[in-house]
Order: sequence, then structure tokens, then C-alpha cells
Amino acid sequence: MTALDLRAQRAVAGIRSSVAASPATPVMDLRGAARMRFITHATMGVAAAAAAVVAFVIMGSVIQTPSPSPAPPAGTGTTTTTVVVPTTVTPSTTAVPVPIPPPTTSTTTTSTTSTTTTSTTTTTTIPVDTTPPAFKILSPEHNQTFEVEVVTFSGTVEPGATVFAGRYEATVTDGGEWSIALTLAPGRNTATLVATDAAGNQTSATVVVFLEVPKPDPPADWEFTANRVKGSSTKSPPYDVYWGTGKPGTAIQILSEFGSGSVEVDAEGGWEVKVFFPTAPENNEFVVKVKDFTGAKFTFGFIYIVT
Repeated sequence: MTALDLRAQRAVAGIRSSVAASPATPVMDLRGAARMRFITHATMGVAAAAAAVVAFVIMGSVIQTPSPSPAPPAGTGTTTTTVVVPTTVTPSTTAVPVPIPPPTTSTTTTSTTSTTTTSTTTTTTIPVDTTPPAFKILSPEHNQTFEVEVVTFSGTVEPGATVFAGRYEATVTDGGEWSIALTLAPGRNTATLVATDAAGNQTSATVVVFLEVPKPDPPADWEFTANRVKGSSTKSPPYDVYWGTGKPGTAIQILSEFGSGSVEVDAEGGWEVKVFFPTAPENNEFVVKVKDFTGAKFTFGFIYIVT
């Protein structure tokens, strides 16, 4: 119980004591009954005022002392009880504890599933193509002799590859068949063809063919002419065959730095001679000159091929 509650109870008890000690006294006059009722009501008014004071004290308010009631007329024989109420009530500073509900305990069970994800990286290595393409020359045959200048070379190659003879490109089908027409020179001809696949790998193939030009009939004026058969040689010592026309009985000379020869024009106006070049340099072309007795001349190239 707080101090404020004790004060309120004491005030109520004091009022009750005062009222009990001072009961209403009847006044014996012609208006006695009415006056008795008045006094009784006055006493009850005092009690009500006291109850209001108690209510204000409980609420912690400041109550002013009420003004004293006017004295009843003289000779009424009425006893008046004065109740003194404290003018200032200081509210208690003691805090009334407020019940705090206990915290609600909530238990939550969380189930966690751990998932481990394994990432696998697959690296695919594409092997580098370093294999030369398959390549063959099927026609013409090696060391084959022709009497026409234009000859068709053909064969097979890896599909998708290209075939070149020098700066000339062959025709290649989707199936890998190739062909190209080449012009031969009189005598020996070496044709080298190169196949290249999509990866840049190369394969080369070589074939040697000969072109024989028929000997013309000698002219009526015995014109001087000269021809060669091969233009190159792989033999050791290397050689070539020269032939032509001229005035019967005259000499024909074949001259070079690495070998020479001579022949006499026969009665029909034709001539032919095999000339060796024993000191010819390997794989290096040099000049060969053919002259008649008048000084007229023809110039040819010759190369000794060593592989």
C-alpha cells in the first residue's frame, strides 16, 4: 500500500469520526422537522465533499481548502463540524510495478540440407593435322615419250586439297581426282606437282616425260636448223642429244663450258650428235651453243639434275 492510499484512508476515517461525534440535534420550533432535515442534508453534504477530497487525493491532484460555510442563524442550536483538509498533496514517487508477461518461448527447428555441387570441366583437345595429303600421279607414266606438245597429267589427291604445277592450278573434283594439261618442250621434260591440304601440309610428286619432234625434210636450199632432245640429264656423266639440218658435208659444232662436240651434215642434209658434259655443275643450268660453218647459231640451256 502506498503513502497516498494511507492518507486517503485517514481522511475518510476522520470525517466519519466527526460525523459520528456530532449527530444532528433536533430544533424544537415550529419548523423543527424541516430544520432537522436541513442539518442532516448539510452533514451529508460534508461527507460527500470529503469523499470527493479522497478521490482527488487518489488521483494525485492538488485540492484547495473550501471556503468555510456561513454560520447558521443564532439560536438554532445547530452544531457545525469543520473538517480541515490538507491544501497540497504530494503524489508518491514510488513506481507501481507493472506486471510484465513472461516472454513467449518459441522453439523453431530448422532443417538444413547441404548440397555439394561438383563442377566438371571437360577440355577437348583437337589434334593438329601434320600429316601430308595422299597424292599420286597416275598419268603419264615415268619416262614416257610423246610426239605431241600438249599432254594431260592426272591422278588422285586427298579430297579438299589443291594441286599446282608451278604457278598453274589443276582441277580437283570432290572425290579427289585431279588433272591438268601441260605443254612439253622437245626432249626431256620434268613435271613436278605439289598437293596442299587445308592444314597447309604438302606432298610433291615428279614425273619425267620426253617429247620427240619428227625430223623435217631438208629444204631445197639446205637451211641450217638445230634442236635438242632433253635439256637435262640425271645420268653421270650427263649428256644431251642435238639434231637438225644443214648443208650436206658441212660441220656442226656444239659448245659449252662443261663439254663440247661436233658432227658432219650427212648427204640428206640432216645431222645428230650426243654430247657429254662431264664437268657440269649439279642442279645449275648453263648455256649450250650450236653453230654451223657459216657462223649461224642456236642457243639452249642444260641442267644436270642430282637428287
